[in-house]
Amino acid sequence: MCPRCAAAIQVYHHVCRREGSVWWSESIRCDRCGMMQEADSDAGDPAARAAILAANGRWVLAVTDLGRVPIRVLRVIRDELGYRPAEARARLERLASGIRTELEVLLAKLVEEGATGECRRVE
Repeated sequence: MCPRCAAAIQVYHHVCRREGSVWWSESIRCDRCGMMQEADSDAGDPAARAAILAANGRWVLAVTDLGRVPIRVLRVIRDELGYRPAEARARLERLASGIRTELEVLLAKLVEEGATGECRRVE
């Protein structure tokens, strides 16, 4: 609801990669009075997350190889997802699921430590 005129508003959500992290943007527009508002954040709220998932689907991150020094990759997995090494190894084919951009940021961190993997859309 528009804070100015109480009419229905249009809300647009956008998520992108920015300097190795995920960045969320929200744009609000009222067609009746023309009010426009934009906000950026490094944390997405549940409504933004739901909108992005509805528009783009759910994705999974699969790690296909831990690289030459697996402990480095496993350390990133522990720091980012909280999985201990044995648990992480058991989940490599479906390490995480969610919004594509979030998974691409995580994959980039894993690749930096020597892993290979991919993000796939869940059908």
